[in-house]
Amino acid sequence: MRTQLHITDCLRGNDPHSKIALDRLVQHTRLHDGVAWYPSSDQDYRDILEFGTCRNEGHGFIGRPGLYVHTDLNRNQAKVHVPGCEMRNDGRTRVVCISSHTVSIEAVRRAEVISSWRGHQHQSEIPCALNEIQVESNKYGTVRAWVLSICIDNHVFLNDFLVPLQIQLSHVIKVREAPQMSSDHGVQHQLSIAHGFVYLGILGVQWILADGLFVSANVRGGQISAPLNLCNEYDIQSTGEPFKWSGLAVTPYSVRPGSHSSGD
Repeated sequence: MRTQLHITDCLRGNDPHSKIALDRLVQHTRLHDGVAWYPSSDQDYRDILEFGTCRNEGHGFIGRPGLYVHTDLNRNQAKVHVPGCEMRNDGRTRVVCISSHTVSIEAVRRAEVISSWRGHQHQSEIPCALNEIQVESNKYGTVRAWVLSICIDNHVFLNDFLVPLQIQLSHVIKVREAPQMSSDHGVQHQLSIAHGFVYLGILGVQWILADGLFVSANVRGGQISAPLNLCNEYDIQSTGEPFKWSGLAVTPYSVRPGSHSSGD
């Protein structure tokens, strides 16, 4: 029995068909509890191949996600697709939408710590689609997965939703993102989602696929700034060989609690 909030607890079906699909998803995630998050995913579904086939174990990972969460500010991110439509076919990999539904994502429980989320957008205003996607690979076979696509800024989703509610994740991808511009004392700089890796401990993340812009092997000290009461120290170790993804060298990592304490 789950003791922590699951992201499916925050989803609501908008019509009878989406409610049925959501019920199917909930039953599926009871058997496959992991959740993968792909920030700046756009219309890329390669994460399903990396985590949903033998490649997952090839990376040294254990357990496959029951749900894939894709976030991006692309206006087509939460588009509802026609069932059976072909979304990609390059001769090696074919992506087909099996079903597609509009759903609402809500910030439930602990409402006192998520005022910024409520202020950002009201529940029904966050474009959100629940898609059942089938990926057919000449090399790795066919895999079907549930994908929750949300049109939202990655950092808003992390800082105002995932972290306050401590939504548990198992896999995270940091590949080909478009870093957000941020201001520090009037100086503009790029804010990568890797800066959010300081929260991996409280989000329960175990496995990461990250490109060469990864922050460090051991996130600690002054490299990342975050409230001290939220900083869980942990160790990140490579678990497999680098490979190419969108022309970038991507490496698999494991996340484990560190042997040191914050009081050192």
